[in-house]
Amino acid sequence: MPKELSEKKTVSNKKTWQAHLKAWSQSNLSGTEYCRQYQLSYYAFIYWKKKLGSLLSPSVELVPVPMKIHSSNTATALKVEVGGRFKVEIPDDFTPGTLTRIITTLEACR
Repeated sequence: MPKELSEKKTVSNKKTWQAHLKAWSQSNLSGTEYCRQYQLSYYAFIYWKKKLGSLLSPSVELVPVPMKIHSSNTATALKVEVGGRFKVEIPDDFTPGTLTRIITTLEACR
């Protein structure tokens, strides 16, 4: 068979099998049942399914997912120990005014 005829036959087969595989994927039939119903070779069905499989698969699209970053306030920036009796852990967002009041209160406890 001349090369041109062979290529035309391959293209024709490809289009035919693309149509069959698309119809099969939209049916509720197994491959065997579909082939039996349309009098197709099951082995040819499997061959073309493997060969054209990537064309049948739905395209995959990545979708960005917004994320919220939650910072944990459990880390302490400074630890103060007063005479072994008092321990104060001071986080990063601690205000100087509050620290002054704590120190004043601790000094009064002596």
